[in-house]
Amino acid sequence: MRAAPIRAATWLLLVSMIAGCATAMPPTTVKVASIPALKPLPTIIDARPPNTKLYREDNSTTSIFKYFGDEVLNPAFIELLRNRLADSLPAHLQNAHIELTQADIGFWIPLNFAGGTGMPYIPYGVPAAAAAVGLLLGYGIVYGIKRATANEFGVSYITITIDGEQLAASESEMIKDKATEEAVRAAVTRSLDLLAERVAQLQPGAPPSSDITPPPR
Repeated sequence: MRAAPIRAATWLLLVSMIAGCATAMPPTTVKVASIPALKPLPTIIDARPPNTKLYREDNSTTSIFKYFGDEVLNPAFIELLRNRLADSLPAHLQNAHIELTQADIGFWIPLNFAGGTGMPYIPYGVPAAAAAVGLLLGYGIVYGIKRATANEFGVSYITITIDGEQLAASESEMIKDKATEEAVRAAVTRSLDLLAERVAQLQPGAPPSSDITPPPR
């Protein structure tokens, strides 16, 4: 009578394999070009929570996020930020207190899939074990299809504070037809450029105009 447990284990393994396919693999290194600054580099305090500096995932029924640890970017993100902001800081902010509060860099997979989310119909008389395996397989296939048909994006979400005022920038780049690291590099570069533009526009006595874009859900 061990055939049923063996079959169930086989189906569960298949479900896991289906659900895990078609997802971009996190790169071990993403090299980002950094042009040396002409002005002295500003001091930037890394005020991010410790757990956000490590690899982590944020998955839901509608999206998958995979954020890289600090060791992936080369050079380190804080150095990229210092070099990019050095020539953009207005004169009145040369000695400003600057903190990095967010640097979520990785990739995002939105799971767009038409269809209901209710419990499927189970015919009368089907054994409970078989029904459970069938449900798992069905959900695994649906989830796998969602991932296989989803677009994947390299993403970069940056938030800093300048003298206590918040300023943010975010960018994304579709991974399709390019390597994951290439898309992530493009997102990081554009988000740094956007942040530098906003910093350069800051006027004395006026709070920064922040465009805080939270990760899509």
